[in-house]
Amino acid sequence: MNTSQIRTPYLYILMRTDMTSMNPGKAVAQGAHAANQFVKPMRNYDSIFEDQTEILHLWEVWENSAVGDDGIPQGFGTTITLGISSETILFEVVETAKKMGCAAEVTFDPSYPLVDGDVVHLIPLHTCGYVFGDKNHLSPLLRQFNLHP
Repeated sequence: MNTSQIRTPYLYILMRTDMTSMNPGKAVAQGAHAANQFVKPMRNYDSIFEDQTEILHLWEVWENSAVGDDGIPQGFGTTITLGISSETILFEVVETAKKMGCAAEVTFDPSYPLVDGDVVHLIPLHTCGYVFGDKNHLSPLLRQFNLHP
């Protein structure tokens, strides 16, 4: 990607829709996990992305794009949550985004709560993921997915 072009950085949360246990509250929590998973390497600048300069530039623009009523950047930018119909598709999208030079990972929750009657099981599970990059660059990959319900 050419950094001289105008970029519109978006963070896409890819939420699995094939899990009946993924109620709205769990989806919000899992989305927060994915967002924090994205933010951690950016804040530490220890990312392993193919084009770190471009990703770090997009990160800086994204992080400063939402300005509070006091005029101070709030530390986040546009985030869109898309529904992904299976774990397999989640992995495929994340791998494709990485090959495109974007920041992307699958989120693994080691203790996803699954209620069975009065018993709560904590199971390891890939719940969602994220893709971060330029909106227009990612459009061919992500336009097939709908907003998460």
